[in-house]
Amino acid sequence: MNTWARGEKLARPSPDQFQWEYVSCDGCSMHPLIGQRYTCKTCGNYDLCEECQKKGHEHELTIEKQPDDDD
Repeated sequence: MNTWARGEKLARPSPDQFQWEYVSCDGCSMHPLIGQRYTCKTCGNYDLCEECQKKGHEHELTIEKQPDDDD
């Protein structure tokens, strides 16, 4: 959960709305990457959005879990 200045807790965004602030999609260059994030462990530092993941990639992709507030 995110916290506003008044101390109120906000619900976490759904996975399809989450913004990966410092990540760009290597397929379509979306920045920040919004939604599900897929990474390629073989290519290293290679990220795809959900739409580009659907187009396929030569290696296995792993879906990244949204970080917790404590991460």
